[in-house]
Amino acid sequence: MRVLLLLFILLFNTPCLKAQNKELSQARSCIKSGKDLDKAKQTLWKLLHTGELSEKDSVKVCYTLYQVLKKQYEMGNESLYLKQKYDTASIFSVVKEMFEVACMLDTVDAKPDKNGTVKAKYRRKHANELAQYKSNLYYGGAYFIKNKDYQRAYSFFDLYLRFNKLPLFADAGYAEKDRMTIKAAYWATYCAYKQNDMEQVPLRATLALEEKEKKVYTLQYLAEAYQALGDSDNYLKFLNMGFEEYHHSPYFYPRLIDYYISRNQMNGALQVADRALAMDSTSVLYLYAKSTLLLNMGNYKECIDYSEKIINISDTIAEPYYNIGISWMNIAAQYEPKLKGKQKQQKLTEIYTKACPYFETYRMLASHQKQKWGPALYTIYFHLNRGKQFEEIDNILKK
Repeated sequence: MRVLLLLFILLFNTPCLKAQNKELSQARSCIKSGKDLDKAKQTLWKLLHTGELSEKDSVKVCYTLYQVLKKQYEMGNESLYLKQKYDTASIFSVVKEMFEVACMLDTVDAKPDKNGTVKAKYRRKHANELAQYKSNLYYGGAYFIKNKDYQRAYSFFDLYLRFNKLPLFADAGYAEKDRMTIKAAYWATYCAYKQNDMEQVPLRATLALEEKEKKVYTLQYLAEAYQALGDSDNYLKFLNMGFEEYHHSPYFYPRLIDYYISRNQMNGALQVADRALAMDSTSVLYLYAKSTLLLNMGNYKECIDYSEKIINISDTIAEPYYNIGISWMNIAAQYEPKLKGKQKQQKLTEIYTKACPYFETYRMLASHQKQKWGPALYTIYFHLNRGKQFEEIDNILKK
């Protein structure tokens, strides 16, 4: 019975083996002639995907497929060298495929035997060959970034970064980190960000942050990734890190201020503003941020002081005039319920007289902001009994 069963298995497998050997033979012929390589590649991939190969046959098919790909790369590279027309994307994709097939082959080729001994026939040869092509993974990623194909670009940089950790290169002793590795980490982070794949952004960030020329951008990507992921602690951490190192960047400071304001933590926002002014006491951005915070906190006299500092630096910026004018109007609103009669009229006239020139200047510098200066001047002119100006503003507001 056993003999019959064995005979049946052999008879059943013989046609498959013959077909497999035929396809391998045809693929080898394609390698020699340099023709129909795409067809040979598809056939060999199909054989691998059937899942019916023995380990020994898998090695044969993988090795032959690797040789097909190597031939494709060499022919493509030669065409580029001779300045003949050739698909650049295809060349880079073939190199990446060579790595993938070599690793697939290595998992079977380097499998321990029944005694636990590893006798990898192709590991050293392929590791040495592919080490020469490693830079093509980086440049392939750069090529796909240029063409805005960020998903494919990411796959190239990711493979470049995994290079030294692949079992295929375990015995090669290549340096784990070089200048190109740091650059690849940055570009992998960039590609993840551009794909809006926020979970992938932090994966290479530790290494990417070593790319000093791009660090400011990496910090931005990390901040946005953690904000999108709802991780407030890390969002705040990278905003602070970015602000400390790049306080002139327009990115970190406003978001730090907004972070605290959105949580109604005005003292936290004020501390950020003070940190900023300690770094640069003449920055209009920092002075204006503190002025506006003080206005929102009801510290009107201090708001006026900081706004005046901005005007002393540059008298053509509109918003400080608004902050001063509205501060005086808010001060008037505070006095109004406390005073009566002639005393009240005198005090309000005094305050509105102070506010008036600031709103008039704001109107001149920001004429499009009618919703801000219109109602304010309407109130001021009414209280100061300036009939002609009042009628003008009244007509503007009616329109």
